[in-house]
Amino acid sequence: MYFLFENSKVIKWYNKVFKINARGITVFFLIFLKGEKDDNLKVFNHEKIHIKQFQETLFIGFYIISMLDFLIKFCKYKSITGAYRNLMFEREAYANMDDLDYLKKRKRFAWLRNLFKKKNKVHPM
Repeated sequence: MYFLFENSKVIKWYNKVFKINARGITVFFLIFLKGEKDDNLKVFNHEKIHIKQFQETLFIGFYIISMLDFLIKFCKYKSITGAYRNLMFEREAYANMDDLDYLKKRKRFAWLRNLFKKKNKVHPM
């Protein structure tokens, strides 16, 4: 279950504060998109993958795992972008965002497959 906010001011604020150009963000069970869902189906799919990850980690676990993973990846890649793009959760979401049927066939805890993988190819999101 999630709540979707299209053309969200939250994403505009987020981009301004962090000086990035994100097209979507998920916070707990809230998905904020920069534009309309129908214009951003792949981004929407990416965010729905995060919803599944949130559920599997009982929501708060997602943030704890992400923070620990980020610290490890930041030490490894010496870059905020490199660390972020190689987080276990992001790897799964980026790798499968183009497959709009992915969530129908996804196995539980699929993000764990990325635990020991080498650097990810950066998706042109």
